[in-house]
Amino acid sequence: ARCYRGGEHRTRLKELKLGKVDGIALTISIMFFGFIISTKYINYF
Repeated sequence: ARCYRGGEHRTRLKELKLGKVDGIALTISIMFFGFIISTKYINYF
């Protein structure tokens, strides 16, 4: 941030990192949305 001045008694800026759980969640989300899209074009029910 432009006006951020770190120092004592201030909140530290912690950068986010991608982990293993993020990859698993992304994979499950893609599979879920793929299933929803496929049911729209192929009538299972």
